[in-house]
Amino acid sequence: MTNPGGPGVPVRGSADRHWVGIALGAVGLCLALFVAYAAGRISVGYSGGAVSRALGLPDPALERATARAEELESKLATLEVARKVDQAAAAKLAAAQEELQSRIDEQGQELAFYRSIVAPDDATAGFRILKVQVLPGSGAQSFRLRVVLIQAPKPTAEIAGQLVVSIDGVRAGRAVSLPLGRAEGLPYAFRSFQEINQVFDLPPDFRPVRLQLEARSRGATTPVRHNVPWKVDAG
Repeated sequence: MTNPGGPGVPVRGSADRHWVGIALGAVGLCLALFVAYAAGRISVGYSGGAVSRALGLPDPALERATARAEELESKLATLEVARKVDQAAAAKLAAAQEELQSRIDEQGQELAFYRSIVAPDDATAGFRILKVQVLPGSGAQSFRLRVVLIQAPKPTAEIAGQLVVSIDGVRAGRAVSLPLGRAEGLPYAFRSFQEINQVFDLPPDFRPVRLQLEARSRGATTPVRHNVPWKVDAG
């Protein structure tokens, strides 16, 4: 087509519209291809983390999860340490309470002992065997005998004599009685009270059942006797 104003001059308007149409078509085609590509990634479960792992690159989500797990492990370790500290403190407190109660019991026994010496009951006034105790020794068959003798309420003279002790039990299927210490007994001499301690060993095949004590004071017409069942205290 020629310009009506003169021959040989080309018409540019129609050519520009032609090229614009081609450009718009190309852009539309690219957009359609991108939409199809994105839809395809979504349909096959595409994720940035999967691509990162496939390419050997750091995964931000995985790094955050790892950091959070390490933080929780640190908190858990702190709580475990605190729990163990609380348990140790509770065990120490229980042991301290048990020791304190044991001391209170011992002091109560000592107080009762001294009260019995200072102001005994009328029925127990005079010379008597106040306390008999068997304590563990250094070996399996080794023991220590502790005996407390008193003379109350107001002793006027010293009392002296021998304390004869025997242990009744079973040996080789037979009832036997073993003397403790010397045959003549354990000596004593006191005005208010005296504590006698004697270490002894028992035969391995002997099973003790009872202790028999007999205090033979000089000048007394009859001895003072006292029998107790065999029992080993904690010491």
